[in-house]
Amino acid sequence: MRRGWQTTARHAVLLSLLVLVGACAHGPDGATDPEGLIRSAPPSAGMDVIYLTGSKTGRLVWRDGCFRIVTPQQRDGGTTLIWPHDYVAVVRDGRRGVMDSEGRTAFDGDRVTLGGGSGGGLPDDTINHARAAACGGPYASAWLPY
Repeated sequence: MRRGWQTTARHAVLLSLLVLVGACAHGPDGATDPEGLIRSAPPSAGMDVIYLTGSKTGRLVWRDGCFRIVTPQQRDGGTTLIWPHDYVAVVRDGRRGVMDSEGRTAFDGDRVTLGGGSGGGLPDDTINHARAAACGGPYASAWLPY
């Protein structure tokens, strides 16, 4: 009798661990990956963060390792987006997305209005600079509005 109880307890613990691991891997926002995005570098100590406040509406597209925003007027593949330093890549239901520090998300294929603006070329201190260069411009900073 005692042996059966131990086996049952062991199975209950294993089942609980499997449920817990499954919940972490397939939670509401899925796995996060801070290195999965092209991002601006964090500000230097003592410096304030300033966000450009223009806006652009279009379709958020994940292609070739980069998020782009594509408007109906664009025929060249869209604008490569550079996210704030504290954003992370997420996956939900097999769709690649981006999540801000407040938990707001947008996913590949969504129609979005993003804050941000064009700062010209690709900044030298961009995180994942080589990926951004491979995706090509034009480039724009982007953030999820409130």
